[in-house]
Amino acid sequence: GNSLGGLLALSILASNPGRILDLVVFGTSFTLDAPPFLLPVMKLAYKLLKSDHHDQMVAKLTSPSPKARAIIYRMAQQANKECVLLIAQNLQQYDLVDNALASKSAILMLRAQNDILINRALRITLLEMKEKPEFFLKEIANAPSDMVRRVLTEIIPTQPSATETEAPERRVA
Repeated sequence: GNSLGGLLALSILASNPGRILDLVVFGTSFTLDAPPFLLPVMKLAYKLLKSDHHDQMVAKLTSPSPKARAIIYRMAQQANKECVLLIAQNLQQYDLVDNALASKSAILMLRAQNDILINRALRITLLEMKEKPEFFLKEIANAPSDMVRRVLTEIIPTQPSATETEAPERRVA
């Protein structure tokens, strides 16, 4: 699961144990406690800034990579702003670490070096996931989406689950 897809998968781990054999997440923090002022600031930014300026700011905050910024900018341009605010409101605070820890599924987290906002949020997730022996971390330098797909196909070939094969490159220490 990528981002919100990873959060949905973490929810399924608890609501339907055994439904997900193994899980790969990218751009997903298992816990988030955003400051309460964040949503009002987002709403104000939507009102005060021209859409184009707002979308450029979102892209700059998300990644230092020009290629990634261009993709994020285009996505922000196409996003329904009301929908984005509703999602943000519901995701300001969540904690799915217990779902991950309680699951028997192996979890592989792909972490892009340049994913600024997610990497800040991941600090707590990575500390807490040290307890899970079936948790693996793969660092990806300068990860555009095509590189992520390539890494996924290298790490997760169509073979038995990660719990039945050798571990990915690196475990969280």
